[in-house]
Amino acid sequence: MTRSIRNPWIGALLVVGLVSAAGPAGADSSGWYVELRHGRSSLVQTFGSGGVGTTLLDDESNTSSAELGYSLNRYFGLQAGYQDLGTFRGLHLGSPCPPEAEICPAYIVARPLEAEVTGWSLAAVPAWPWNDRFALYGKLGALAWEGDLSDLEALPVSVRTAESFSDTDLLTAVGARYRFARGFGVLLEHQRLDLDLDSTTLGVSWKF
Repeated sequence: MTRSIRNPWIGALLVVGLVSAAGPAGADSSGWYVELRHGRSSLVQTFGSGGVGTTLLDDESNTSSAELGYSLNRYFGLQAGYQDLGTFRGLHLGSPCPPEAEICPAYIVARPLEAEVTGWSLAAVPAWPWNDRFALYGKLGALAWEGDLSDLEALPVSVRTAESFSDTDLLTAVGARYRFARGFGVLLEHQRLDLDLDSTTLGVSWKF
């Protein structure tokens, strides 16, 4: 990638420790829950060395996720899950010559491609309940993601970039949840990653 990644897992683990130390105040509000979300995501990112084998992604896609969480009380929880962040169209740019070439034609090879981005997340979930049914919440954690590129086979070997990229990024989100009777709820959430990937999703939750 063209940027350096700090280690967001350190911050995520510190938050998890603070949340755990808060204790289960209000045992009737504790318990396991499952969330399923679906919506739209957008990605703006550049991969590669900046010369030979540069991949540009700037697109929108559908996104979905399945996550398992545990509420310690009405105000704090922990959540982990799998996220299909989307399939994004982009453009692969590269010089037809290897970097060590002394003479090279002055043109660039360009080819459309796609990148499928998925990841595993872990986050602390603080909540601000307005009443027994409606609450605002946030998320702070990390997401370990991988992007798999397609349609690179037709390019010359000297022009190709890596067929996949992976990293760990800071994850933040804000949302609103409404719970009906019998543990069923609906939610609206906006998530942001340091990967320059934003998503807005609608979802359902079920508390055991």
